[in-house]
Amino acid sequence: MKKIIRAAVVASSLILMTPAIAAAAPVSNQQGLVNQQIEPAQVKDAQPQDKINNQPAQSANAASSSSQASDQHSSNQGNGQGSQTYTQQFQNTNTTLSGKSVRSTTYFNKIDYWDVKKATFNLTYATTQLRNDQASNITVSLNGVKFYSFKPSNNDGQQTISIDLPLNLLQSSNVLTIQGQIIDQNQSGDPESTPANWLTIYNGSNVNLSYDVKQPDNQISAFYSHFTGNDTVSNHQSVILVPAKASNDELAAATYALTGVSRVLTTNDAKVNISSLADSSMNNQPYQIVIAKYDQLPQEYRKAVNASDLQNGKAILKFVNGKDKKVLVVTAKNALSLIQAGKYISNEELMKQTTADSKTIDSDTEVFSSQMQNNGDYPLATDGTKLTGSGHQEQVFFINLPRHQNNSKGSYINLNFKYTDNIDFKTSLVTVYVNGKPIGSKRLTAAKANGDHLKVNIPNNTNLSSACTVRVAFDLNMKNDHVNGQTPWAYIENDSNAYINSTDKMDLLFNNYPSCFIKDSTFNNIAVQLPRKMNQDYYQALSNIFNLIGCYAETNVGNITFHSGEMADSELANHNVIVLGTPKDTSLIQKWNSKLFFKFNKHFNRFVSNEKMSIESDYGKQIGVVQLLFNPENKDKAALVVSGATPKDVELASTQIDTQAHAGSLKGDAAVIDQNGQQFMYRFKKKVNNQQGPSIYKRIKSNPTFMTYMIIGSLALILIAVIVFLFIRKNFRREEQANHE
Repeated sequence: MKKIIRAAVVASSLILMTPAIAAAAPVSNQQGLVNQQIEPAQVKDAQPQDKINNQPAQSANAASSSSQASDQHSSNQGNGQGSQTYTQQFQNTNTTLSGKSVRSTTYFNKIDYWDVKKATFNLTYATTQLRNDQASNITVSLNGVKFYSFKPSNNDGQQTISIDLPLNLLQSSNVLTIQGQIIDQNQSGDPESTPANWLTIYNGSNVNLSYDVKQPDNQISAFYSHFTGNDTVSNHQSVILVPAKASNDELAAATYALTGVSRVLTTNDAKVNISSLADSSMNNQPYQIVIAKYDQLPQEYRKAVNASDLQNGKAILKFVNGKDKKVLVVTAKNALSLIQAGKYISNEELMKQTTADSKTIDSDTEVFSSQMQNNGDYPLATDGTKLTGSGHQEQVFFINLPRHQNNSKGSYINLNFKYTDNIDFKTSLVTVYVNGKPIGSKRLTAAKANGDHLKVNIPNNTNLSSACTVRVAFDLNMKNDHVNGQTPWAYIENDSNAYINSTDKMDLLFNNYPSCFIKDSTFNNIAVQLPRKMNQDYYQALSNIFNLIGCYAETNVGNITFHSGEMADSELANHNVIVLGTPKDTSLIQKWNSKLFFKFNKHFNRFVSNEKMSIESDYGKQIGVVQLLFNPENKDKAALVVSGATPKDVELASTQIDTQAHAGSLKGDAAVIDQNGQQFMYRFKKKVNNQQGPSIYKRIKSNPTFMTYMIIGSLALILIAVIVFLFIRKNFRREEQANHE
């Protein structure tokens, strides 16, 4: 099952966390040179967006800390609390909340196999220097229960406070709310909101959990939970292993498993890798999935499987629950059964439902991932949202959109809501914003207080990219605050939604990557050209590429094939091709060299200069390049070439497309990265897609207004022609009569 968006509700003046997906939104296409230098840390550590889904939109803050945080996991032995710690670092920009009352909400998760011993909320903040220290206060709530209040310190500047969270309030998904009032010390009587009322929450605020790990019992579902856990993946303790000389089919099975795992991960830039059983640095990891044909399976795992269970084309998943290593052995005697088992692992629903320690898979086993269709309809929240308090109140929702699609005419926001009837209806209103821009407002009225509605169209030129923030702002103004004792409120109904009428993005540019390899939410007939011999750098590059593609493939029904030998031209022409390696290891790169934007020299040991970039001879031996071009064997297909002069450079190039944040920052159709972390992006293609425009008939048919005008125009022309004909005939008869006389 594709990963469901953690739907949640935020009531805040501004967002505590800025979703990394928004930060990673593609930049508009540019012709010519784009020369951008990036620090190595930026290239390696940028945060990815959450996975694409068709489930209800979540609050902007609900790009939850578990998915958007910079998660840190470490051992914590001997501290008297828990054996391990996990810090979920909220990746917000420095955010200021203004007004006499402030409120902001964020989210974090607790994994079910954690036995939490201590939880700490570390808040880094600053308040106005003009605050009234006696009147100002801040309250912290966990899952709707207030448990801690404090007055801001009388120190000016940035401050940090550590607050212990009540363990009895912790749930699997947790809502942490900061609310209070920051009052200007010069205000007297009923305070007013002024620019001097503000609280700034700084980047670096986090939740730290200290816990012991509950070991998995003898169930495949328990193993899967640990294998995909935030802490396990962040600490690089999960790995998929294949034989030292893995066949193409073993790699295909492993890749299906990898893409299914990457689809459900909620960590930031941590990834699960495919590696070789011969790699000693990987085969001692505590959580492993070992995928191999039975005759290639190590003896220690072969004895855990009954060979007779593999007869008649069957595959086996067997959980070996060792003391130091938890291993899921996946094996079969033929290729098709092994790939079928890999697809089973890629199905989150099936893996979570498998409570035995072994599972037999045959040709009749249904392994395909289900796909939920939303037809462009994105609920803003699964639960209703209540905003309380006078003055300006805001609610922000965050919508993940398929990256391969684009907003088109006909999109709108549909808002159902109600509100208190004790407000000043002359000055109270609701306003809807999309990506920070107002798109419509409505005045609140007493007649519709118990059930109001607002539908606003999203402007056609609004670029929603792969993410959209919908902000609903209520101005609940009171006639006389200190006389009226009832607190004003507004409630957003759970049937409010955004309808995004999207169309496929067809441009073959990194702005849309990996849309060319995804169709109908699954793999778009992908063929992978591998080097003749895989090594650890190539395994890492392969893992990087498919970790990202897996994020966008919502189902596992698409086709991926691997080829270590050279593919025939006819085979190349029928696939979208990914080419990986150096020219000496992958002969297809030599064959296509003249078609590449960045070409190798005649010795195939370095890149050479081109019209976009001058490349010094030694420099050309130590850079990695990713190129997105039309398949030279079929212009209607795509080709991704990930190459370098050495395998290490190939792995370096793959880091540009390993996470959603990295790929989202690319533009153009070629990117170069060197060993110092400098990145350069270029666009070479003038024509970026080979799609034929709609025929005149389809254009007319799809435009009723034009059809109407054309019919009216045609009738007018016919009428004019008739009039001219009658006029000519009348004059002709007059001339005949005159001639007879």
